[in-house]
Amino acid sequence: MDLSSVVIITTRLKISPVTKQYIQNIFDETTPDITKYLTFDNSGNIQDTEKFISESKIKIEAKTDLIVTMVTIITGDFIGCAGIHNINTSHPELGIWIKKSAQRKGFGRETIKALIDWMKANLIYEYISYPVSKENIASRKLIESFGGVIKAERLFTSPTGKILDEAEYRLFP
Repeated sequence: MDLSSVVIITTRLKISPVTKQYIQNIFDETTPDITKYLTFDNSGNIQDTEKFISESKIKIEAKTDLIVTMVTIITGDFIGCAGIHNINTSHPELGIWIKKSAQRKGFGRETIKALIDWMKANLIYEYISYPVSKENIASRKLIESFGGVIKAERLFTSPTGKILDEAEYRLFP
């Protein structure tokens, strides 16, 4: 399956593989408020965002991950990024972040539903993993609304040294 050609259209969003077209948006919107629950921080250097996009494209081409941007269909407004990681395993991992100004408008739910539906149609898996910081109540409620249940807890140290107290939710087909 060619992941670089995946395009998912929802009621309001176009979800497609990340490209350099959105480098400035990704850089500008990964504020401390957004990254506090993520495994990365914005270094303040746009070259790191460019590296993220380049590495994402390599993973997409290798068919191991599908890292996407979400934009509104009508205006083309950048909403955020999401990813399906470890696609070829029995437990692919789902993740998402939404820019601050687009939060609490249903874009997260719309994106997660679309990605879960895509996974059901295109992947064979035992369960979907959704690791989330225990402090990230909105993200926890989001995955719980799809039937996600906590199956593991752990302290996760990111490459930047950030320690997150995570709950791993699992969604079963």
